Amino acid sequence: MNHVAKSANAASAAGTTHVMGVSRAPVADASGQVNGQVHAQVQGPGAPRDYTIREVAAMTDVTVHTLRYYERIGLLAGVPRSASGHRRYGEDEVRWITFLRKIQRTGMPIRHMLEYARLMRRGDSTVGERRRLLEMHREEVETRLADLQANLEVIKCKIALYEEKERHTSTGVPFELAPTKH
Repeated sequence: MNHVAKSANAASAAGTTHVMGVSRAPVADASGQVNGQVHAQVQGPGAPRDYTIREVAAMTDVTVHTLRYYERIGLLAGVPRSASGHRRYGEDEVRWITFLRKIQRTGMPIRHMLEYARLMRRGDSTVGERRRLLEMHREEVETRLADLQANLEVIKCKIALYEEKERHTSTGVPFELAPTKH
């Protein structure tokens, strides 16, 4: 057995794969499942690839600083590194970051995101807890959406009032004396 095969076998037994200088630990996908599959950096069309931190930042609309922060606080666990120590993100990490951004944009607090990430890393035994956490968040989002919709209706009424006032101003009839359509 050659050195590369020995290294691959040892890494595989440890749950990590080393391919072309990139260490890959099993990662969770955006649905929260730890799939245990690893991506190799393989040449050719359609082959999975690794991304630099700058590429991932651009792809997910976050800053490099935010990605490092996510890793530091535990939202991103085990980001693979190249032999030179640079972060190398795969498709699974990109999907996870995209999911994090979506729940963050809906107003989920970081502490709940961290709880979700912790539960996700524990595997299938936490599916019910993850569902409940997302259901609770959905209710909060729906409440905020209803409030926003009600506030939007007030804005629409105000705009209609101003449009009516502008029509009467252009005709020379004082707005206060103009007939209303009730």
